[in-house]
Amino acid sequence: MSDLLFASNSIPVVTDDYLTSEEEQELLQLEGCIERSFYQAGQALKAIRDKRLYRFLYATFEDYCRERFGFARRHSYQLIDAAVVMDNLLAIEAQCESGAQTENISDNLCANGAQTETIISGETPVAKNITPRQILPTSERQVRPLTSLNPSQQREAWAKAVHLAKGKVPSNRIVTRVAEQIRSSTAPAQDSSHAYHLKLNPSGLVKIHDSTNPMIDQCLGRIACVNSKTVEVWVRDVEQMVINKYNLKHNQVQPLSFEQEPSIKEIVERLTQLRHLPLDPFEIEILNLLDRVVVLTPVEEQYLALIGQNHQGVKAISPLEELI
Repeated sequence: MSDLLFASNSIPVVTDDYLTSEEEQELLQLEGCIERSFYQAGQALKAIRDKRLYRFLYATFEDYCRERFGFARRHSYQLIDAAVVMDNLLAIEAQCESGAQTENISDNLCANGAQTETIISGETPVAKNITPRQILPTSERQVRPLTSLNPSQQREAWAKAVHLAKGKVPSNRIVTRVAEQIRSSTAPAQDSSHAYHLKLNPSGLVKIHDSTNPMIDQCLGRIACVNSKTVEVWVRDVEQMVINKYNLKHNQVQPLSFEQEPSIKEIVERLTQLRHLPLDPFEIEILNLLDRVVVLTPVEEQYLALIGQNHQGVKAISPLEELI
């Protein structure tokens, strides 16, 4: 498996009109642009979302993507997730180049004796003088099955998928099959489901993996209730702008920390600060409702700002005072 991620030079020559070294370099750069166009889009969307660069003209990131690019919420987040996976796979190249053997990155993922060099063309990493060449995804659809795996599993799955594709870029079908095999082999036993249950807490953040329901698959949601085998999750329908509750199995949700989603973390911190104020029961009810969201609508933002204005200059209640 020494060259699972690298293609062999087995493509037949069809002409003796050889490329010059300059043309070979240009071809590599142009191919890199084509192959990583989805990667650049995902990186850009992630930066815009995390830095809230859309905020001047659009109330939400979802509105921005829909109005500016015609992207549905699901597609935007699929591109972002794909870019995160690509970052992980590209890290293999850097570790192979340095000879690092961390996180099970071994000769299984690096070419024996291959000398690699990376140059930057715009924002796109482009492989230079790679012999044999590292195989990387060429579309978001190819890496979509990897988004539910942890980083080491992503690398393992991609390497196996390339191997099954005989050194070529694997299809979504192949990657899906490999990812499902890895998920099933590492899934917790039935009697240990309680250990996974401990990671799920009310109001916690999760990512949903439910291929049977495209409306919520890959969406972010907030936990409403945790049961012994299922979890109830709040998810907003961005078309109807209503929040619906779905009953899902534990293995259909992936717990996330708020650190992974800065915009949601900001909402949680604002709600926490307001809860330390002497609130009216109606205001408390509003905050409880906002515990279900992953993004604020313009009206919700106004209510939140109004509550803050109503208590401007009011001393927050300390945890000890709340007990008295």
